[in-house]
Amino acid sequence: MQGFNLTEVIDLLEKANSIGIKISFDNDKLVIKTNKSREIDGSFLNVLQDNKEYLLEYFKKHRRHKSGISFNKKIPVARRRMSERIPLSFSQERLWFIDQLEGTVQYHIPAVIRLNGSLDRNALTHALKTIVNRHEVLRTVISQEEGIAYQRIQDIDKWKLTITDKPRYKTDAIALQTYVKALIDTPFNLTVDYLLRAHLIVLDKEEYVLVATMHHVASDAWSKSIIVRELVALYEAYVEERSAELPLLEIQYADYAIWQRTYLSGAVLDEKLRYWKDKLEGVSTLQLPADYLRPAIQHTGGSQFSFTLDRDLSDQLQKLSQQQEVTLFMTMLAVFKVLLYRYSNQTDVCVGISAAARQQEEVKGLIGFFINTLALRSDLSNNPSFLSLLEQVKWTTLGAYE
Repeated sequence: MQGFNLTEVIDLLEKANSIGIKISFDNDKLVIKTNKSREIDGSFLNVLQDNKEYLLEYFKKHRRHKSGISFNKKIPVARRRMSERIPLSFSQERLWFIDQLEGTVQYHIPAVIRLNGSLDRNALTHALKTIVNRHEVLRTVISQEEGIAYQRIQDIDKWKLTITDKPRYKTDAIALQTYVKALIDTPFNLTVDYLLRAHLIVLDKEEYVLVATMHHVASDAWSKSIIVRELVALYEAYVEERSAELPLLEIQYADYAIWQRTYLSGAVLDEKLRYWKDKLEGVSTLQLPADYLRPAIQHTGGSQFSFTLDRDLSDQLQKLSQQQEVTLFMTMLAVFKVLLYRYSNQTDVCVGISAAARQQEEVKGLIGFFINTLALRSDLSNNPSFLSLLEQVKWTTLGAYE
């Protein structure tokens, strides 16, 4: 290969695995192990030798990812002028486009909390308002001109908590449930609405229901834990008449969006597009057997099923993952792909996963829409062993994370 090419490096590693060669990285050196029961083509070993430089470059980048240090530079605070139009991040733009086409109620992120005991309403209001003030993305609206969307950040201290105190909801559980659902399902107007809204429903002197709804364009699952942590810290500090100890936010989501638009351009963007086009070329849709016919019009209704693995099985899976130098996630993904293969009898299996996409330290405490969806494709033809499939899943996953 001429120069470092991520796609070609991943393909080389996957080919090595398929013929019984395991390549790892230790103390800045490549470690190559071969399966003694399989005959290894000497010419392929020469190919590995010729590309040693690029293999080392790949592993060095991966090692930095594992230590939590991104190979990308630190995201700077952007110099923003009041008149400047701040771009949306790629994820925001995708969701905004969906909102224009069909609405995005299915992208609401709700939290319904029953509160019992003495509640300081002023403290709750202060805590939530401070979070909105702290994180610009929650008071960001989206405008457009000539079909191009951009974000505008609203002033601080204008967000309000809505308090509902109606006798009906205190005695009628069905009415309360219907009201809560209506609050959650009320569409956001992305051009004017705050992207966090909260309603406090009074049921009794010391009984309340807090309904908080965020829009996915400004948040993700990681963001929910940040809000809970900051809400508790701010509420307790207000009640105790002291300053809350919260970490300083080095950047805001708008800075991230500006950085992303700059970084993901030119040669970097071309390389990433080339990688994904190559990986997903000719991918087939799984034809899974279903209990019911698919509806003529797609809808977002669905359900989920949860179950727990017993301790012995869980320990065995952990041990297998350690032995194969993979994460437990990779092991479970390989198991899931085997299951899909058994049901569909198709060997081309592509599964979408979500990745936090918060490699940089400065975004880990930031509320925002960072999560990214990755399509991980595996080839189950020629009846591979499970360990061979697991190794394939490993390299595909690592390549996708790049």
